[in-house]
Amino acid sequence: MAMINDCDHNLLVWIDLEMSGLDLNIHTIVEIAIAITDFHLKNYIEGPDIVIHHDQDVLDKMNDWSRTQHTKSGLIELIRHSQISLYDAETQVIDFLKRHCPPGTGILAGNSVFVDRWQVFLIIFGKIYENLKKMDFTGYFLSTSTGHRVEFIEKYMPRLHTVLHPSIVDCSTLKELTLRWQPVRYTQRPHKQMMHRARDDIRESINELNHYRQHNFYLTWHTIRHPPYLPAPALSNPRTHLVWLKTDSDQVNHVYVIITDGNLNILNDIYLDMNEKCNQYSLLVGFLHRNILVNRSSPICGQCVHIDRARIERIVPELLSCCHYRSIDVDVLNVLCRRWARQVYESRPIICANSNDLVTELQGSIQLLQYYRANVFKFDLFVQEKQS
Repeated sequence: MAMINDCDHNLLVWIDLEMSGLDLNIHTIVEIAIAITDFHLKNYIEGPDIVIHHDQDVLDKMNDWSRTQHTKSGLIELIRHSQISLYDAETQVIDFLKRHCPPGTGILAGNSVFVDRWQVFLIIFGKIYENLKKMDFTGYFLSTSTGHRVEFIEKYMPRLHTVLHPSIVDCSTLKELTLRWQPVRYTQRPHKQMMHRARDDIRESINELNHYRQHNFYLTWHTIRHPPYLPAPALSNPRTHLVWLKTDSDQVNHVYVIITDGNLNILNDIYLDMNEKCNQYSLLVGFLHRNILVNRSSPICGQCVHIDRARIERIVPELLSCCHYRSIDVDVLNVLCRRWARQVYESRPIICANSNDLVTELQGSIQLLQYYRANVFKFDLFVQEKQS
């Protein structure tokens, strides 16, 4: 079959995993599905959906949530009867990819695939800002986003990991930004059916990203707007705060963390040399506990932030325990705007990656998100209603 023609020779590779849990040291992949689209979210090509065999000892290590959901969906019985190994499943997925896109060009895309157990947003249209202050942004760590799929793929399917593009498109980035900046539009997004099967989740994620593209973004030509923009008072609420993270290397010799409100105003920051003799880990965790006023409400933010998040999770897992399980990756907007809003992308401020200057790089990522907020996110429906 011929490869899809795309303006940048990149395709979105939608991979969804079902796992036995979220602990990389204990749990593993039990199902993988793949599909490919172009950046217009058309030309859908469905790939294999593979249930992977595991012995009973693996099933016995499933966490309670996974055991309940996979029993309900019938997946556990399918795992027992499958004759396909992790290696063979990986091979099938790679063979499918090779037929449709050159190695290194497929950009991994996806969304949260497990249920967000306790994330309730009650918004009444006429009282949006009053209710926003009461919203519970808290999310329990019962879901896995694209960033976690990267980690599981890297460990259990390393050959697949090497043939994917380093960028990712995680719909969770748009979900978290829409929640803060377009709360009425957020309530109008497509809702998941919670089937907890890989192929169903892929189709729902494509539908959600297409919804954001059509209803939340400016895609037509317009004069470039530069921050500052009119701030929303509700976004000073601690429930909207963001945690920005940057590390210098896999060894994590230096760490820089910024706290901003939902308007992207810097509230506090800390820079740590992790080679110092004093307990820098405790200082870092203490800083977050003092500055995150609503536990597990603040996502980790940055550019290609899944890399920094994985590094920190490896050496200071307590640091992430008070943050939301989702991430906001500014690079997702780079990838999407390059295809959807070329003029905005080409006029963006350029942020130079420099592991020796974490402060400039991370603050530059905030400036870049401020720019995208001003130029690609539509005003919220409620704001438009009020101004008219």
